[in-house]
Amino acid sequence: MHLLKKYVLFPIEKKVLIFSLWVLVASFAADFANLPRHYYFVRKDNIFNVFFVKWGWAWLLVFLGPFIWYSAQVYTINNRSMMNRHCSRLAVATVIWYLCVAVFVRVQRYTGFCTKTSHESLEMCVSSGGRWVSFDISGHCFLLIYSCLLISEELVVFRRWDNLRKLLEQASDASPPPQVTHLSMESVEYCLMLHRELTPRIRALFICSCLLNLLWEFMLVVTTLYYHSFAQKFVGAAIAIGCWFFTYRVWYPLPCSPGLPGFGAVNYQ
Repeated sequence: MHLLKKYVLFPIEKKVLIFSLWVLVASFAADFANLPRHYYFVRKDNIFNVFFVKWGWAWLLVFLGPFIWYSAQVYTINNRSMMNRHCSRLAVATVIWYLCVAVFVRVQRYTGFCTKTSHESLEMCVSSGGRWVSFDISGHCFLLIYSCLLISEELVVFRRWDNLRKLLEQASDASPPPQVTHLSMESVEYCLMLHRELTPRIRALFICSCLLNLLWEFMLVVTTLYYHSFAQKFVGAAIAIGCWFFTYRVWYPLPCSPGLPGFGAVNYQ
């Protein structure tokens, strides 16, 4: 568990820098090196691409959604209004993902042409055996980088999860920690009960999210080495990083926002 925390909770600003440098270096290498293409992971129909990347957003919702809900249930002491507010970050991310993908599709349609015929639509071109040449922004780069950044931001509440329990257990001491002095003993006991009951689920979802993040980072390596041009990958990565920065660094710290992960009844981080 310690290694998983060190891996997925690596400083996110450094992770953004690594993603950016990797897209730059890997794209440059792919343009000038004759990379072997016989590996299973390079095929578009490999099981990881078909089930875990193309359906990537669904997997994100399956693991990250319950993680946010259960963890917020503990540190907000089952405050449904605050829990819904924390979960709304995932709703915001889903809207961003949907709109960006829709824009990518439109860019692909309106910047392209058919190599074989005079067909002006992508569907007619492909059905007639032609190839549609366009500026195809890398949806994989966008999805994989954006999803990994979301996971890193949201899982941060688990970094000092055991510290939350220790603070609550010290609430009855003669000199309780300042983080819990504003809570009644009933609230403390209820929060401890939630912590004990929900931690196994939260831990399991944390592990699943970490493994998903690991797979996506590997698939990002494959994508940047074998697919799309440098410009297409760069734009996809830049949009992903821009969306993350606007939400988690500009908007969410403001009062009129869903708030940052971990904001609740106990400041334990």
